[in-house]
Amino acid sequence: MSSHWVIHKFGGTSVADADGYRQVAAILRDGKDEKKAIVVSAMDRVTDALIELVDLARHVTTPICVTPRR
Repeated sequence: MSSHWVIHKFGGTSVADADGYRQVAAILRDGKDEKKAIVVSAMDRVTDALIELVDLARHVTTPICVTPRR
């Protein structure tokens, strides 16, 4: 096994759907002898949606109760 680390960062369109995840898995399987660190950021458009929610929340003056979906 190699003594150096290889860091892989995936996000956005690379993890936007099942095909993207399969492609990521193939990339990670290729380097069998390397130490790996994997960083996965938010899926496509999730970061933008979270930023929009925070911006909307700044303007709310009445408390809101959200019930999680199950």
